[in-house]
Amino acid sequence: DNVAGASLAVQHLAEQGHRTIAFLTPSGWTFSRAEKREGFLQAVEKAGLKGVVIAGSTASHYADEEMAELGQSLAAPLVQHADRPTAAVAINDMMAIGLMAGLREQGLELPRDMSVVGMDGIPLGAYTAPPLTTIRLPLPDLAPTMVDRIMLRLKDPGTAPDEFRFSSALLQRQSVAPPPSR
Repeated sequence: DNVAGASLAVQHLAEQGHRTIAFLTPSGWTFSRAEKREGFLQAVEKAGLKGVVIAGSTASHYADEEMAELGQSLAAPLVQHADRPTAAVAINDMMAIGLMAGLREQGLELPRDMSVVGMDGIPLGAYTAPPLTTIRLPLPDLAPTMVDRIMLRLKDPGTAPDEFRFSSALLQRQSVAPPPSR
């Protein structure tokens, strides 16, 4: 449930005291990106926060290396934004990792000056500096269900498709802190 996952990220940041939060994404839309954006916008509105969407483009919109580079390139527009956010939610962990590098290049200390949350829960996030707080996808639940559905469709191609929604979980690490006092 990408909508609920993005909402969970916003709720966590709001609980830390953040009032202006950015959502970083590639400009090209996929179904999951649209759901994450929707969840972000709904959550900031519900909480009475200010949400800022910052989008950038990449060549393919999918490659991890490009996502990290895009995150890094969006650090300057984030820091220079008129309503400078104190926290950011990146559409995936690779973008968040690149963003963290870009924010350090801008002279910010994480999470003191800016908090960052990713979405995926990739293992690499545990090894960043600081370790990345993320919305972990429920892959242990998701994968067997996907395999079961594929096998069922292979046995009986006429099987009607089903929709499954799996809940994500917040994986708290050290990339989030209360906002700096201004």
